[in-house]
Amino acid sequence: MGQKKLGLAVEVLKLTVEAYPDSFNVYDSLAEAYMNRGDRVLAIKNYEKPLELNPKNFGAAVALAKLKAEEQRDGRSPQAGEKSGVVSSSTHSLLSTSPDLVLILMNDA
Repeated sequence: MGQKKLGLAVEVLKLTVEAYPDSFNVYDSLAEAYMNRGDRVLAIKNYEKPLELNPKNFGAAVALAKLKAEEQRDGRSPQAGEKSGVVSSSTHSLLSTSPDLVLILMNDA
C-alpha cells in the first residue's frame, strides 16, 4: 500500500476508534497501520489498548512483543510518558501460556 493510502487509512481508523472506543479490533487495525507506516511508538501504544480490552487477543500480543523486542534490540530509549520495552502483565500472561510463541518471537528478533 502506498504511503498516501496508508496515511488515509490511519486517519479513517482513528475516526473508527473514536466511534467504537470499546472495540479491541479497531485498535488492533490502527496499530497495524501504524506499524506498516513505520511508527513503532504509536503501533505499540495502539497494540496495548486491545490487550486491555481483550487480554486473550493473541495477534496483538504477538505483534506487541515483536515491536518491543525490536525496540530493545535497536536500543531506543522511551521518551517521557512512554512505556519502556517491558512486556505488560497481560502480554506476559498470554506468552506464558504459549511457549511456542516465545520460540517464534526469539527466532524473529
